[in-house]
Amino acid sequence: MNPLIATILQRAVDLRRVARYVSSDALRDLWRQAPYLTSVGGAIGIAAAIAVSKLFPGSSGGFDAPSRHPSARSEEHTSAARGWNTWRRNAVNAHAIGVALALVVITIVASQGVERLINRVLRPDAEEWTWIGDLILSVGLLVMTMFWARLRQARATISALDAQRIVIDTQLRIAADVQRALLPPIPEPLGGVHWYGSVESAGRVGGDYFDFLALPDGRMVVVLADISGKGIAAAIFMSNIRAIVQALVRDVSAPDEILRRLSRDVLADARAGLYATCFIALVDPARRTMTYSNAGHPPGILTGPRGVRRLGVGGPPVGLLEGATYDAETVAFGEDQIITLISDGVSEAMDVPADALPFAVASEISRASSRTPQAVCEQLLGATRGSLGPRDAENWSDDRTVVAFGVISPAPVLPRPHSVSPMPSRSAIR
Repeated sequence: MNPLIATILQRAVDLRRVARYVSSDALRDLWRQAPYLTSVGGAIGIAAAIAVSKLFPGSSGGFDAPSRHPSARSEEHTSAARGWNTWRRNAVNAHAIGVALALVVITIVASQGVERLINRVLRPDAEEWTWIGDLILSVGLLVMTMFWARLRQARATISALDAQRIVIDTQLRIAADVQRALLPPIPEPLGGVHWYGSVESAGRVGGDYFDFLALPDGRMVVVLADISGKGIAAAIFMSNIRAIVQALVRDVSAPDEILRRLSRDVLADARAGLYATCFIALVDPARRTMTYSNAGHPPGILTGPRGVRRLGVGGPPVGLLEGATYDAETVAFGEDQIITLISDGVSEAMDVPADALPFAVASEISRASSRTPQAVCEQLLGATRGSLGPRDAENWSDDRTVVAFGVISPAPVLPRPHSVSPMPSRSAIR
């Protein structure tokens, strides 16, 4: 019999002998490569190449599994999520392929080294080389099959994690949409007072909340609250605070009494250990007065031609102390005076001492494009958007909210230029 045919048949018998150690898929792949297994190094190299081929997209259980997930094909899967999923899948592919190719090279080099070592130390004859080669081949096939099985298991795990991440991203996006829907529309000017508010969350959802609640008598209740903590828990707690405040405003309009009842209700239902700082103002546009109470919140700032005034009268954060009471203060404001309320995300981003905060805010307001509440909010948010936060804080991030309202002076009316009569024609002169 031809020695080559005999060698191939022997390799086939060896493959069947180790079939109980390998999976059926791997055995079929190796069986197709049986005619080429003419040396120990080549056999192990081919086995490693088969394992590497399992890493490429398109094979069963490959990295493209997340694209077949129902959420990936749904309308709720955003383009950003698809881009991130593709990038991560390609990165994982490249890393796994690189590791596998490195193992292939190491395996081939190691096998050749083993052959030389055996040949130099034992000096086997042709018959001994046959069973030694068979032994090394069987061990190599077993190792590579185990390696292939581990890779396939790892790919399945990564695919499951990607699918879970897609679902979580979709749920967070829906939660963010719902939270944005809870923010109030900007009211129309009331009695010459203009209003504006804006929030920028540190993540998908946040714990800052502001509201404008118009009363039947023409007054306006302005609310700005900041929930302790971040993320989903803070967002859920924020919606609870919002519901309680809106219910309380129907019965009482005094800011100090609203805060007292709010703190009582929040503390009675406190199960997650969360609390909130809050600034509530009752604005009377007709009288140009504001009565406010501050529950542990950064002070409001009244700026205008008369200077800067700090608005810090109040009490402790709501939901923190049992039986908490609050004080209130009434201030008057006139034309060109803006009342600005900020969350601690803005104050921490500015990173100034507490006593210098009102002046730092007033300095930023002076750089606004105009003396309107909208321009003030945009200026403060823009100035703190790229901040790294306090100097002693690492990886700082926080929700930032600004609410502003005040009386805007009407733009001066410029006199119309005198109209110039056209020169009379010569025919008219005649």
